[in-house]
Amino acid sequence: MERDYTADLSYIAERIREARELNGWIQEEFADRAEISRSTLYRIETGKSFPIDVFMKILDITGAVPAELLPRRLQEKGNLPSGYYLLNAKNKEVVISTMITLVTGLLMTQ
Repeated sequence: MERDYTADLSYIAERIREARELNGWIQEEFADRAEISRSTLYRIETGKSFPIDVFMKILDITGAVPAELLPRRLQEKGNLPSGYYLLNAKNKEVVISTMITLVTGLLMTQ
């Protein structure tokens, strides 16, 4: 029996859209960064198209690794919320820095 990958493509499409939004990029800006048309980005974000070369560009501009955009059953379990892995490198640094500051503050009050 042949496997239906529709759900997997929909999941990946949603993660790509989330990565774009978490980085604060509108579709036009994200498409420009990925060097693709807005219509291609729309097809990707709706799960209708998924060119591997564009996927690699998306990984580059978001700072994500493939596992971060793949269905959970294909991801390794991590200790941080899944949204963290969709952030670009600069935003990841801000999150970690904020967490360190909060934990340090909590430890100092005890």
